[in-house]
Amino acid sequence: MELCRKELVTLESTTVVVQTRYGEKLEPHPVFRTLRDAQTVLLKNCKELGLNYEELSRMVAEDEDTFKSFMKDVNNV
Repeated sequence: MELCRKELVTLESTTVVVQTRYGEKLEPHPVFRTLRDAQTVLLKNCKELGLNYEELSRMVAEDEDTFKSFMKDVNNV
């Protein structure tokens, strides 16, 4: 997710031109789909661990190294 966020900052356009057999078509940049999929997986896994969105948001806001903070909270459960 962090890679997606870094990529979003550098985007010049939110869409890309895709060649299809019918011609050119505008589609959302693939980083948006990747970020959405990563967030879905993260929230699903957090739900299985008994964490809710507010707890996850708090962990992200507290520490720059979110993985270390997340692992600490998981180990404390």
